[in-house]
Amino acid sequence: MKKWLAPLALIASLSLVVAACGSNGTNNSANPESPAGEETFKFRLGHVGAVNEYSAYQLSTEHFANQVAELTNGTVNIEIYPSGQLGGDRDMLESIQNGALDMGLISLAVVDGFSKNLSGIQLPFLVTDKDIEYQLYQSDVVNEALGTLEDLNVKGLALVPTGLRAFGTNGKAIEKPEDMKNQKIRAPESPMLLDAYKTLGMDTTPMPFPELYSALQTGVIQGMDQIVSTWWSGKYYEVTKNLSITNAYPWPGVLMVNLDKYNRMSDEQKQALITAAADTQKLMYESVVNDIDDKTLELLKAEINVVENVDPVPFREILQPVYDKYAGQNEYIKKTIEEVNKLIEGNP
Repeated sequence: MKKWLAPLALIASLSLVVAACGSNGTNNSANPESPAGEETFKFRLGHVGAVNEYSAYQLSTEHFANQVAELTNGTVNIEIYPSGQLGGDRDMLESIQNGALDMGLISLAVVDGFSKNLSGIQLPFLVTDKDIEYQLYQSDVVNEALGTLEDLNVKGLALVPTGLRAFGTNGKAIEKPEDMKNQKIRAPESPMLLDAYKTLGMDTTPMPFPELYSALQTGVIQGMDQIVSTWWSGKYYEVTKNLSITNAYPWPGVLMVNLDKYNRMSDEQKQALITAAADTQKLMYESVVNDIDDKTLELLKAEINVVENVDPVPFREILQPVYDKYAGQNEYIKKTIEEVNKLIEGNP
């Protein structure tokens, strides 16, 4: 796979120097290097990711903010608020809708609670390859679905890859579908994911993220799925025996901006946001996510049993009725499944 020119260490060292944000996220003064009368913007962008060298959320938003500042000659400045400082994903999405918050990198699984049009991306064992994931994000069907977020008063700029989900367990290591049966697994609070896990025979229970470490430690749950870097940064290897690199489904963030504020921008500023978002998406795919996963996986191998090269096909075959069910409920989910099948056929 082609490597991006900027090394991860350089990206991690990026910092933002921005002025304090106004109450409405804008400043009406003109920038002397911008077209006469062009409005300047000082936006707050929130996300729930940590601030460290393994944080796809922080690294991607830093890159995006720096690109926007450069492309707009400083007429659009973005200040990043990480680690849930401005609330959880759901709270931030609601704030972006009503304009109390300007921008966010919001988990797609949370967006699912507001719009189902992008949900097909996270059907378990449908998208299990980073190349397929990135190609899917370039497709017309995903871009059309992203456009429908305007119905929520949100402008979706891009889907940002952060990694594929891996299953960790204290019971049997997961190598084939039968290994999942009767294991008590925590699942994100998504009806679609719960449906899929039950179809695979798991005993599922929803649970808030902050409770997971103690739940694994005390045996309340036997396992869960997370992106590889989270298994390391959250120290879940301390309370988990096995990690199976199932690549069960993508966990992208949706980079978004309040639609009213986006519409106030000049055409050049709007294009800068779109260009910077696409560049950020490409960077995360071509270099950053792979670098993070490679580093954290090596660290994890020294701590717990790691199973690699899990074949997704048997899982996908069992889940076909789930795919059919949700395809029948939403046009974009149906189109997403069809697009992924085409991409898989074209990428043997």
